[in-house]
Amino acid sequence: MAALAVDVEPEVFWNGDTDSFSPMLNQWRAVTGFVDGDHAGAHGWIGPRSPSANGSSGAKVEERYLRPLGIPVSQTAFTDVYPVFVVKRSKSGKRREQGDAIAVEYDSIAQDIGRQPSTLPPRPSTGALVAGAIERFSDRIVDDLEAADAPLIISLGDEALQVLSQIPALQPRPPARTITETYGTEYGRPGSLTVNGTAVQWIALAHPGLLKGKPRPVPISPAKRSGPGWNWVHEQWAREARPDVSGNRS
Repeated sequence: MAALAVDVEPEVFWNGDTDSFSPMLNQWRAVTGFVDGDHAGAHGWIGPRSPSANGSSGAKVEERYLRPLGIPVSQTAFTDVYPVFVVKRSKSGKRREQGDAIAVEYDSIAQDIGRQPSTLPPRPSTGALVAGAIERFSDRIVDDLEAADAPLIISLGDEALQVLSQIPALQPRPPARTITETYGTEYGRPGSLTVNGTAVQWIALAHPGLLKGKPRPVPISPAKRSGPGWNWVHEQWAREARPDVSGNRS
């Protein structure tokens, strides 16, 4: 097992900053009481360097979402529509997901080492995640957006689009019903949300998880969506993206 989920990253879409990894790791050791070693009462070993998977999505957000818009990370506020760490489990059994690895590699020996089995919840279906986010976290989402008071809101992925579209307090005018509807020339078309009494531009984009590898030109057909297609659609948007994020609002 290359990696085992033990805690959330330090912030939403963390970029995996290597300079801050060691101090954060030492703090985590102290807070959790982690003991290095293979002897009785110890918890194993943790590598001193951050795995490459840590921060991969955050780095992609900076490079392929914020940079095309000319927005520095220092002027960006991040939040999460469903702030619960969940793990995927295999449906077909052909590919081992994080939840499967935890069950096999950790839960099977947890009792022997005096620990409780993992309590990380499985990732819910899209419908359940959206419904749960609206029911449990709507007020928090509104509070976060009001605190940021930003002139531009970007949502990543279908779940975030659907959640924001169903919060009445935001008076949403979504750019599409689902992210799949934007596959093609409609990708990146703005909608709006009302925050602090002001209509704010809202752009709904694909989740970073869809953008794998380097983008390359491929045929784009709404009737036949693909991973490489999403990558190229997003690349085309990035080359043309220059919305007004100066703070002027309409």
